[in-house]
Amino acid sequence: MTAREWLQTTAAAFQRAGLAEGEGAAAEAGLLLEAVLGEPRLQVMAGGARRTLSEAEEAALGRLAARRLSREPLQFILGRWAFLDLTLEVGPGVLIPRPETEDWVDRLLGSPLVERFGADPALVFADLGTGTGAIGLTLARRWPRSRGILVDISAAALEFTRRNLARHPAEADRLAMVRGDLCGCLRTGAFDLVVGNLPYIDPVDLPGLEPEVRDHEPRVALDGGPGGVDLIRRVLAEVGRVVRPGGLVALEHGHGQRAVLQRLPAPDLALRAAFDDAAGRERCLVWERRPS
Repeated sequence: MTAREWLQTTAAAFQRAGLAEGEGAAAEAGLLLEAVLGEPRLQVMAGGARRTLSEAEEAALGRLAARRLSREPLQFILGRWAFLDLTLEVGPGVLIPRPETEDWVDRLLGSPLVERFGADPALVFADLGTGTGAIGLTLARRWPRSRGILVDISAAALEFTRRNLARHPAEADRLAMVRGDLCGCLRTGAFDLVVGNLPYIDPVDLPGLEPEVRDHEPRVALDGGPGGVDLIRRVLAEVGRVVRPGGLVALEHGHGQRAVLQRLPAPDLALRAAFDDAAGRERCLVWERRPS
């Protein structure tokens, strides 16, 4: 079988299984091809698409395709995934970074709320529910003089945080990992910015999630308690203590939760912005710490 034939056959199988449509199925198959052959798919297609795969290559590709057809997440099969300009290690035990999170983080960083801090502010920030460390690493890369604390309650997730800090030493020098529960491990009045992508799925909705999510990603990273807002409710009740006056709190949330979150008690905080993702779905709210 040639590389091109394998790609076409596997993309068709992915489509029949309902994993992806059209170009999406071809892209997934192409990423598996890249993983085994060790060169970009476009380079393979341009230079050696008609070459015959070796038995070892074909066997390895077959194993990866079978894992994907079993609904294992593509990201876990590859062991890595992109978040903005970062490449992060991912696997069982940690939430896969989502493009929806990229959307609001990028919008937050370009917003007047953040731009008022200056081009290269020496901010102190906290990333709650850090998982892979995606948001915290992005902030540290954008602001070379900033320092941050990456917080997660899961030891398994923090292992991926550690690996990703090791992949990005320039940023890691200014970041610390803490195993803790939301704001409880943070010092009073120490932070200019608190961000978080916390669990926000209502447990009644978990059975209806895609198998890649429901059966493979950690429940602790998905289950937001009744209504999906329990952890966000806790953060809003506590975070005013740790953010300096004029500082910001930016939290991801689910579509349809915004109205509920806007009514939750948020001592010392004033709502300042709401961001949607690229699909136009509600995705993030931003509060400012009121002056003392």
